[in-house]
Amino acid sequence: MSRPPERQEAIKSAMDSLFWHNTVIPLAALAAARALLLASKKRGFDARWGLAMILMAGVPSTPGAAEIDHAAAYEICMAETQTNPEAAYVRAVRWRDLGGGGAADHCAASAMMGMQQYRQAGERLEQLAKTGKIEIAMKARILGQASQAWLLADEPERAEAVASAALSLEPENRELLIDRAQAMAARKDYRGAIHDLDKTLVLDDRQSDALVFRATAKRYLGDLPGAMADITRALALDGGHVDGLLERGILHRLAGRKDAARQDWLMVLNRAPDSMAAVAARKNLHHMDVKTQP
Repeated sequence: MSRPPERQEAIKSAMDSLFWHNTVIPLAALAAARALLLASKKRGFDARWGLAMILMAGVPSTPGAAEIDHAAAYEICMAETQTNPEAAYVRAVRWRDLGGGGAADHCAASAMMGMQQYRQAGERLEQLAKTGKIEIAMKARILGQASQAWLLADEPERAEAVASAALSLEPENRELLIDRAQAMAARKDYRGAIHDLDKTLVLDDRQSDALVFRATAKRYLGDLPGAMADITRALALDGGHVDGLLERGILHRLAGRKDAARQDWLMVLNRAPDSMAAVAARKNLHHMDVKTQP
């Protein structure tokens, strides 16, 4: 939807004065949440992938390696990256010395993500994708994880480049399209982000995350009706999507519907009080209350 420049500037000014706008809040919140899960089965990294990496690397010759169930070791190590990344990193290094190969390297890099060593994790993951004797699908997933690492390291240009490399291997991978869209949005290329989100929603129009991402990008371009349409669809699919509730509250506030905005933001606080979306909801409530005081 095309709007006059003065209308777009008015919307941007309202957003700047009323909301925590240093970043695209729902995109940032979801990016962080997704990144913490990249090493889990949600991203497709399970024991089968670890075993595949080990088999492709050949039979390890390290003494004692033959007695290790490497597939099980990979699954245990990756699970530990979620609960105790420091311990997972130590486990991965020791396992690597016993012939863990690329699977151990991947677990070590994933643990670094959990330790918030995003730059080092991105470098390791890129190197593993480049040199590891792994199949195309696994390489694409590792590059996608590297893209998330670079995004969290506040290097969206590199994140986008790595996601593009991953998409060259799997052009219709919905996760990778969202990864690249996040990177584009982080460097304020909202039209590019929408382009990738359009693609992923053509592949599956029931992705609530993608709909929330696209709604935020549309809002930043001044397409408030389009943003609300996407949020309505997202919340019809997942009524408890806290980032969707946060975004809908922002849209309500921009339309002058303060009570509706408050209701959505309070729902975010009730459903996920410790989330990044809750932090943004509190700030938005504070700004709105300050603005409405006599």
